[in-house]
Amino acid sequence: MYRMKLSDLNFTYFLKLLVPIVIGISAFYLVVGFSPLNPLNISWLNGEDPLMNYFGWVFFRQSPWSFPVGLNPNYGLSISSSIAFSDSIPFFAFIFKLLTKILPENFQYLGLWILLCFVLQALIARQLIALFTSNFYIQILGLPLFLFYPPLISRIGLHAALVGQFLVLMAIYLYILSNSEISKKFKYSFVLWYGLLIASMMVHFYLLVMVWGLWLAYLLDHFIAKKISFKYLVIEMLLGNFLLIIVAWQCGWFIVGTASTSIVGYGGYGAYGLNIMEPFFSNYWSYFYTHAFNFKPISDGFNYLGLGIILTIIFALPAYCMQNKWLEKCIRKSLFLASALILFVILAISNHIAFGSYLFIFNLPKEILSFLGVIRAADRLIWPVLYCLLIFSIVVMIRSYKKWVVILILFLTSSIQIFDTSIGWKKLSQFALRMNSVKIDEKLKHSFWENASQHYKFVTLNPAQNQASDWQIFSAYAARHKMATNSVYLARMDQAKLLLSQEQFLKVIISGNYVQNTLYIFKNWRDSLNLPTVSFNHQKDLFARIDGFNVLAPGWKTCATCKQVEASTEINSLIPITKIGIIYKFSDAGQENIALLNGWAYPESWGTWSIGDNAKIAFPLPKSPTKIIELNLRALITMQHPNTQIKIYIDGVFQNTIILFQSQNNIVQIPIPKSIPHKDYLVMEFRFLNPVRPSEIGFINGDNRLLGIGLISAQFR
Repeated sequence: MYRMKLSDLNFTYFLKLLVPIVIGISAFYLVVGFSPLNPLNISWLNGEDPLMNYFGWVFFRQSPWSFPVGLNPNYGLSISSSIAFSDSIPFFAFIFKLLTKILPENFQYLGLWILLCFVLQALIARQLIALFTSNFYIQILGLPLFLFYPPLISRIGLHAALVGQFLVLMAIYLYILSNSEISKKFKYSFVLWYGLLIASMMVHFYLLVMVWGLWLAYLLDHFIAKKISFKYLVIEMLLGNFLLIIVAWQCGWFIVGTASTSIVGYGGYGAYGLNIMEPFFSNYWSYFYTHAFNFKPISDGFNYLGLGIILTIIFALPAYCMQNKWLEKCIRKSLFLASALILFVILAISNHIAFGSYLFIFNLPKEILSFLGVIRAADRLIWPVLYCLLIFSIVVMIRSYKKWVVILILFLTSSIQIFDTSIGWKKLSQFALRMNSVKIDEKLKHSFWENASQHYKFVTLNPAQNQASDWQIFSAYAARHKMATNSVYLARMDQAKLLLSQEQFLKVIISGNYVQNTLYIFKNWRDSLNLPTVSFNHQKDLFARIDGFNVLAPGWKTCATCKQVEASTEINSLIPITKIGIIYKFSDAGQENIALLNGWAYPESWGTWSIGDNAKIAFPLPKSPTKIIELNLRALITMQHPNTQIKIYIDGVFQNTIILFQSQNNIVQIPIPKSIPHKDYLVMEFRFLNPVRPSEIGFINGDNRLLGIGLISAQFR
C-alpha cells in the first residue's frame, strides 16, 4: 500500500496561500474586529448607507422570487427598484436568498463580505508582486500597503460593496499576467475576465466601470500587439458586453431609467470630483501631518494614500530614473492601459477642477453632463490609477535595488503605513463591539404599533420620498413585521415613479378613499405644508399623533381586534398645537411645533443661523386669540458691521423693517396683522438688507457663510 510522504506535498505552495490569508484575517481583526462576523449582529450597521444595504437585503429575502430575479418590490412599493440599487451586493444576496429557510431571522452577511474582501485583497496583492519576484519576504512585506489603504478601509461602515476593491486589483493582475510568460501556458484568460466582469456587476457599478475600462485596455493592447485578430477582438467585446447586459438585467439595473436622479440630489457629474491634492489629504487619518493638509475635499470620500505608500513612491523615484528605458518599453506595449489610466484621472477630476482650497469650474454641454451623471461620485475612478502607481513603485524597486534593500524599504514603509493610518481605522472597530443593544425602531413605543402590524400589510410614508426623515425607523418596523413599505433609501431611483406616487397620494387624501390594508404615516407638517386638508371618516378611520408621528389607520375604529388608542392622541390636522406664553426654542434639541423652511443652517446648541439673503419660517397659530409673535434674535455686530437690517413679510405682505444693534438678546415683537385672513398658520419671511460673512468682519473662525440673524426662541403673546 502506497503511503503518501510529506515531501509529496508542496508545502511552499500552501504556505504562499496560507500566509496571505492569515495576514488578511489579521488585518480584518485589527481594523474591524470579529464582532461583525456574527450574522445576528446588526447593531454595527450604523448610518444611512449600511442600513440601506441591510434593509435592501432583508426585504429582498422576504419577497418571493421574481423575474428578473433582482427586483425588490417590497422595498419601496410604488417607488421600488432592485437589490442592485440598495447596494446590497447582489452576488451575496442571490446566494443567501437561496438559503433563506435555514438562515436565522436577523441575518446579515456584510461582515462576512468585508472579511472576504480583506483575504482576497491580500491573496491577489501577493500574486501581483509574485509576477516580478520569487522572494517570499518581498511578497509578504508589500501586503500591508494594500490592506491598510485608506480609500479601502474607510469604506467599512459606509459603503460595504466598495470594500471589494480586490476586483480592481484582479483586473490589473490579469492585464499584467497577459503580458508575462506564464500567460502562454493559459489559453483561456478570457474566462477569468468574463468572470471578473460579471462579479463586478454583481457587487457595485463603480467597480464595474473600473474593471470594464481595464478589460477594454487589455483587449485593445493585445490587438495592437497582434496577439489577437480583429475578428477575435470583436467577438470578445460582443460576447463580454452581452454577458454583462444579461447579468445587469437580472440584477435589476435597468429598472431605473437613465434620466433618474441620484438619491441625495446634491448635483450630477462633477459634484464629487477629485481634488488633485486629495491623495495627500490626511483628513485625520495621519499621526504626522493631520493639520498640514487639512483642506476639505469636495469628493464623497477621500483618497489619502497613507504615509507608508507616499514614502514607497518616494523611495521608488530613483528606481524610476534607473528603469526609464524599461518603463518606456512598458508604456509602448501598454498604450491603451496608459490611455485608460489617463482617462480615469480626467473623469475623476471632472469639470470641477480642485487643487487644495482652490476650485475652478468649467461648463460642459448638458448632453455630456447627463451621460456622465451615472458616475456622479467621479473621484472613485482614481483608484485603479493609485493602485497601478503603488504596484509599479514596488516593481521598479525590485528591478533596481538589491533584495535586502527592497525588503528593508517595504518593512519600513509597511510599518509606517499601519501606524500612520491607525489613527483613522482604530475607530472602526469600536462601533462594531456592540451587540443589538438598541432597536432601530425603538421610537415606536406605543402598543398601537405592535397591534397595527397584525392588521396591515403595508406601511407608507407620505408623501413618498427617497431617504425621507425617519425612513429607517419605518423600514425597520416593516422588516421586523414582514410588511412592505415605501419608507426606503435607494442609491438611485426613478423620478417619474416618485412623481406619479405623489400625485396618486394627493388624490387619495382629497377623496378619503384609503387602501384598507395600508397604514399611512404622514410626514411632519413642515414637509406637508402644501398638502390640502386630510379627508378621512371620523367614525371609521383613526387619525392620531402617536410617539410623535402622524398616523392614519383606515378602519381602525371599527376593527374588532384593534386596541383603541387614547382619545387625547387623535388629531384633525397635521399642524401641531401651539400655546400662548410657551417659549419655543430653535436649538439642536429639536423644534417640531414651528417649522423652519428655506434659508436656515443646521441648528446649534443655542439656536439656528439664517443663511443667504432671505429665510422663511412657518408659525402654527394658537387657538386662543394672539396679537404678537415675540422673537429672541442674535446678530453679527462688530465695529465693521454695527447693525443688521431686516425687512419682515407675513404671508407675502410687507410688515416692517427692523434694525438690530446687539449681538445677543434682541427682543423683537411682531404684531399679527388683522388684515390677513385667519389661517391655521402663517409664513413669516425675513429679507436681510446687509447679511455678512463672519470672516469678513474680523471673526477668526474662517466662516464664509452669508449670515443674517440667529434665531434663538419664539413665543406668542
